[in-house]
Formats: sequence, C-alpha cells, structure tokens
Amino acid sequence: MIDKVEGILLNKIPFKDRHLIGRLLLRNGTILSILFFGGRGGGAKKKTSLLEVGHLLQVQLARAKSGTQLIAAKEWVLKWQHQSIRYHYKSFNLMALYSELIGRLAVETSALDLSEKDATQGEGLFILLSNALFYLEKDSSDKKTNLKRHLNYFLGKLLFHLGIYPERTQCALCGLPLGFENDIALSFTHGGFVLRSEVERVEEYNFTLGQDLCAFLGFLSHSPYRLVLLEGLDKSDVADILFSYLCYQLSLNRNDFKSYFSTI
Repeated sequence: MIDKVEGILLNKIPFKDRHLIGRLLLRNGTILSILFFGGRGGGAKKKTSLLEVGHLLQVQLARAKSGTQLIAAKEWVLKWQHQSIRYHYKSFNLMALYSELIGRLAVETSALDLSEKDATQGEGLFILLSNALFYLEKDSSDKKTNLKRHLNYFLGKLLFHLGIYPERTQCALCGLPLGFENDIALSFTHGGFVLRSEVERVEEYNFTLGQDLCAFLGFLSHSPYRLVLLEGLDKSDVADILFSYLCYQLSLNRNDFKSYFSTI
C-alpha cells in the first residue's frame, strides 16, 4: 500500500455532519474512494473546503485498519483549482459531464491494491480529464465562448483512449477505401464509416455530417489537446453522434447522463 496519492475529484457525497466521501481519479487512471474527515468545512474556525469537483488534490492516506472498506485521508493539499468554470453555467455543466463519464468508465481500486510501480500506469484517462479541465478553465473566462468544440474534442479523445475509435480509412461494410469524394456516415453497429451505396436503409444514418465527422476524428487522432481552442468542431450534432456512438459501444443508457442534456 502507498501512503500518498494524487488525483482529480470526480464527485463527493456528504457523510454525517462535516465529513465527505470523495471519489478521486488517480494518475494511474483508476478511482479511489476516500473519507475526508471535516471535508465539508465550517466548524468553529469556519474553515473553507478545498474539496470541489474538478480540483486536483494530493492526499496523505491514513493507515488502513484490517477489514476496513474505506480509506481515510490524513491530510490533503490543493494542487490545482478552477476559477472561471464555477461562474460559467454551461462550463460547470460540461465539467459535471466530464466527471460523470469518467466516473462511469474508470475502474475502482483500493488503497491496499496500489503500489509505487503502478502509480502512473494506465494514466490515459487522467491525462484526458486534466487536459479537458485545464483548457475548459482557460476558455470559460469568456462568457461568449462556444463550448460545443470542447465537448466534441473530449468525446473524440475519449473514444481514442477507450480503444473504440471508429474505422475511418475504409468502408466498414465492403472494405473499399474512403476518400473525400465519398458520401459516408458513421455506423454504430459496424464500428466505422460506411458508404451510402452499401447501406440498405439510408434514413438510419447521418450522411450530412459524414465527411466533417470523419475528418475531425482523423485530426483528433494525432493532435494535442491544446488545439481545441483553435481548430475544434463546434457543431452540436457532432456531439450527439459521438455521445450516442460511445453509449452504444459501451452498452450505456444515454438518458442516465443528466448532465449531458443540460450541456447541449
């Protein structure tokens, strides 16, 4: 067992009068639930809580007792916090969606299972979320900013990290190579783009955004996250297609994600 962890707070649950149970996305891409005594702040000294969703925390863990299911925090330090997101309604909803998605997809762990050697193994989800929050914070100071590109960028990168990126070089039905002159659409059931000529029921597919979506995903596959502010695709229909594709591939019910519908 290691005695110190660092992670992003995904969500928190009040516990008794002043305590919290927080779920942290660790640097190795797993989730650790921690009991924070006095984490809600307040008390005689009117202490301010540092435990807000999206904050990066370094936590000193108490020694786990035999048979305990939940590890407690001995002390914690704030490593990074957002300032603008909390005052921008749409940005805050988008951060909630990021946290909700990662919270459903990352694997739970326990402090007893953690060791120094795997502290950063499998860190793809952590890097994705930390980048997404950093650039969302950077853009949220502008009240007129278009956040659709942030959502599109995040969803595309998430597909990449999860290994369910759509096939975009050849038709998923016939295997013919795809070019910019082709009329194509993303097929959920076949996990890639398909030619209109190979589809029996055209009304089931969105061919209007086919080429834009295919080019966007190709751009995402080799581009660093910082370009979200410069070259992101800001069409809401793209987010809807990517989110629906993600839910289909992972057998998730999109209606369970309440934060998604308050974001789009």
